[in-house]
Amino acid sequence: MLNNRWLSFADLAGLNRELMNRLHSGEGTSRTTAWAPAVESFYQGNNLMVRAWVPGVDPATVDIKVSGNLLSIKGERKFTYDVPEDQYLFTEVAYGLFERTITLPDGLAFDQVKAKYTHGVLDITLPIHEGVLPRKVPIEIAQSPQPALVGKR
Repeated sequence: MLNNRWLSFADLAGLNRELMNRLHSGEGTSRTTAWAPAVESFYQGNNLMVRAWVPGVDPATVDIKVSGNLLSIKGERKFTYDVPEDQYLFTEVAYGLFERTITLPDGLAFDQVKAKYTHGVLDITLPIHEGVLPRKVPIEIAQSPQPALVGKR
C-alpha cells in the first residue's frame, strides 16, 4: 500500500535547509551541471529556422556544425560572479557545458547555413532547395454508417 501524504510548510522548509546545507558543503550539487538549451524549429519563407535559447552564453564560444543531416550546437555557460560560498543562497540557473544535436530534414542547402546571436537567442538559418518545401496533405473524412438501434421498443 502506498503512503500518500501532503508535505507541510515545515517539511518543505526542512527540505530547503537540507538542500542549502548540501549546496554550501558541495555535497551532491555544484554550480556546474549538465544542461541543454530550449530549442525550436520552424519554416520561415524558404528557410528552416532553428532557434536555441542560450542567455548568458558567450556566442564566441558556441560551436555549430552540420554533418550529414545532423545539426550540432555546443557551448558553455560559465559562472562568472565572485560570490563567497557562505553568501550564496540558491540558483535556478544551470551552468556548464551543453550540447544539442538535431536531425534535419532532407533538401536543405547545408553549405549556406548562417547563424546569428541576438540577446541570448541563437538563430540558425538553413535555406531550403527549391521545390522541397513541405506541403500540407488534406485528410479525407469518411462518413461512418449510422449505428443500428439496439433493443427497439
